[in-house]
Amino acid sequence: MVTNKVSHTPGPWKLMFTGTSCTVNYDGPDRHGLIATVNQTPPIGSHAANADLIAAAPDLLEVLKNITREVEKRAGAPKAIVAIAYTAIAKAEGK
Repeated sequence: MVTNKVSHTPGPWKLMFTGTSCTVNYDGPDRHGLIATVNQTPPIGSHAANADLIAAAPDLLEVLKNITREVEKRAGAPKAIVAIAYTAIAKAEGK
């Protein structure tokens, strides 16, 4: 069963580009700070793409949870796909 409990810093996470690095930051109503820094020297496209993926992580996790809940409700839900989704969710939640 997918839960709504969140132990990571909730999104949205924002990107900031600074020279040869990208930072992923959270600026919420009750706190703000650095989530991650992605460095690359010389700067190439992959460091920005990696930072984009990190910044999208909270949204991707929430979407995967929602899709998994909906798929699981259907008769004949593909058990292998649901199991893969649960494995990915557990990995993202550090379980």
